Amino acid sequence: MDDDPIFSIIFSDYLKEKAIFDIRVFGAGEECIKNINDNPDFVILDYNLNSFESNAMNGIEILERMKKTDGNIMKGANYYIIKDTSSFSEIGLILED
Repeated sequence: MDDDPIFSIIFSDYLKEKAIFDIRVFGAGEECIKNINDNPDFVILDYNLNSFESNAMNGIEILERMKKTDGNIMKGANYYIIKDTSSFSEIGLILED
């Protein structure tokens, strides 16, 4: 989930090319939380999600809300990746593992 639509499109296209998983992209935390009952295999959250709404929840707040909504969601992050030119390949390697 990322509030940057260009990044979201490019990243989801990258993952679709690798045919790793079915991809669903959400631009806001509330939208992601509403769909958490779809039982995702993984969730990728951006920490800063306030480029369009100043009062938007950040990635940690979304993760906490997801945990309350679905007790099967782990609390905490397994990886922290900085968005840069290597982030796509880093995430791709993690998901292939």
